[in-house]
Amino acid sequence: MIKPEEFTVFLYNQDKTRKIDSIASSVNIKEVKENSPRSREIIFYFDKLKRKPEFAVWISGKKYQPYIEYDFEDWNNNREFLYFYDGQFTRKSLNSGTPLEFRISFIKPKDLEILKIEDSCHCLTGIYSYQGGFTNLIFDYDQFRKKPIFEIKTNAKNFFFDLSSINFTFIYDGKVNFKIQEIVELER
Repeated sequence: MIKPEEFTVFLYNQDKTRKIDSIASSVNIKEVKENSPRSREIIFYFDKLKRKPEFAVWISGKKYQPYIEYDFEDWNNNREFLYFYDGQFTRKSLNSGTPLEFRISFIKPKDLEILKIEDSCHCLTGIYSYQGGFTNLIFDYDQFRKKPIFEIKTNAKNFFFDLSSINFTFIYDGKVNFKIQEIVELER
């Protein structure tokens, strides 16, 4: 088995009243990816994290220093999940209750440029684009489920989405995922 070069921590903020400000480490962090307003993917240098398995997170102006509880001799799994709620970090998700995010994922054609997104409840919290044309729209769950209608305006045409028929009871790690194969499938 080959020793990993990187260690990934998936950090998810389950506290609705607090926001992630920043993440820092003097030597351990290679990269931080913002996956949504509430989640971060933190990529550490494996050997450096092994020597000092902690980092700093500022949430709503307060500094926290979570400690990575991991067996660094186990090279089978080089990732960890951390959840923040009520001023504490835990390795277990609070799956009970209402999710905080509604995530819509789709593949955007290369020649299509998103100009604007209008949602009826004004609850869009983020747009995240990834390699290969993959895009995530993140909505506030409570607001979006009341009126799940939005429109994507692009350089070519506009796309209207009415997701009123969706069952909003499926909960997975505090977020709901809805996948659209191709944006053109739901054209109005």
